Amino acid sequence: MKKNLIILYIILVVVKIASSLLITSPSFFGDEYSYAKTARSMFYEGKSAIHGEPTNQFPPLYPAILSFAYIGDYMPTVYLLMKIINAILSTLIIIPAYLILIEFFEKKKAFLGTVIIGVLPPTFVFSGVIMAENIYYPLMLLTFYFVYKSFQEKSYKWDVFANHFRRSPTNGMSLQE
Repeated sequence: MKKNLIILYIILVVVKIASSLLITSPSFFGDEYSYAKTARSMFYEGKSAIHGEPTNQFPPLYPAILSFAYIGDYMPTVYLLMKIINAILSTLIIIPAYLILIEFFEKKKAFLGTVIIGVLPPTFVFSGVIMAENIYYPLMLLTFYFVYKSFQEKSYKWDVFANHFRRSPTNGMSLQE
């Protein structure tokens, strides 16, 4: 089944990259601009800033990952690299999806459920825009998996993982006390 997941992952990444080429960037100007400028600052200056002004407008994980796109020196190339990064990140959702589904279903049904989750619009369309949803959805589902495992198994490792990801600013306020 690992082989099928890897093949599914590669197919979804390629399809997402191809479909994201149809979306002009920036299309959500406010957020995309902020993420792109923060990523640029992280790449060139090593700090979270927009036009030289320190910012904590967004959690730093997503812009830090996007900052690697600035190896391109031409902004259209940078945006293309950001879309590729987004496709890679957003497709990671299939891993926690499969881990959760395999807990409840046989392998074939778990895999089919994973395919469905991989092509759902919320997990599919955001790869073409520079938005944190590309990392938010996979991290949130991974958090749910860790919380589930912490209730199912009497091991502190799941509690530690669940608590760490629950407190991650990327996950928003949905799991906060």
